[in-house]
Amino acid sequence: MAGAITTQQLLGLFAYDIADLIDRDPAYAAFFGGEVTQDTIERALPAFLAALGVPAGGQDSEPATADPEFKVHNCNTNKPGKPLPFGRKQPGCPRCDELLAGAPPRQAAPWIAERHREDEIAAERDRARQAHFAPNGPHQRGTCGPVCTAFDS
Repeated sequence: MAGAITTQQLLGLFAYDIADLIDRDPAYAAFFGGEVTQDTIERALPAFLAALGVPAGGQDSEPATADPEFKVHNCNTNKPGKPLPFGRKQPGCPRCDELLAGAPPRQAAPWIAERHREDEIAAERDRARQAHFAPNGPHQRGTCGPVCTAFDS
């Protein structure tokens, strides 16, 4: 099937998503123990597959388990599951060894970039609103007119 995503690609995206959640939310960091490991992926994978509508076991399918060939970084002690900064590789780390052997880098899911862009737009809108309504700002000085329509659109 052309364009089908492989199990390896799916697990790579899933591990990236878990690492992103751990970085963003302390509750996820506490739940997953602060790092992405094989155990972390195996614990969370059934719910992930269910959210995608993929059967996690049954008569016609095998139980959903993580691919034993999937490797994550263990070289970065400050951010477990993430690579070393500035593209450095550390021999002995399973994922770094794969990359040193010529494996292609994993790509983030497109929705992650979209989510970051939406967050940036919302932050910019909030900054503009705060600046407009700030003490001695355009709203207080009356430069927006008799009826403020600064953020109606």
